Amino acid sequence: MTDLDFTLECGCEYCDHHEKILVNEADYNAWHNGKLIQDAFPYLTAGQRELMISNTCDACWQEFFPPVNDGDEE
Repeated sequence: MTDLDFTLECGCEYCDHHEKILVNEADYNAWHNGKLIQDAFPYLTAGQRELMISNTCDACWQEFFPPVNDGDEE
């Protein structure tokens, strides 16, 4: 794994969640130059990547977009 030498301070726009996310600076630059975030940061969780993209933490994301139950609708 590459060195995680770049710290991002991210905060959720909807609650008081703040998180420091450590990434590789070259990966961060690649993302800003058009690389897909999941390809640039495969070592981060989906929640961390979403926080970077939309400033929405995983808990708020789950509240806004709960899982859909496809099989039991009446």
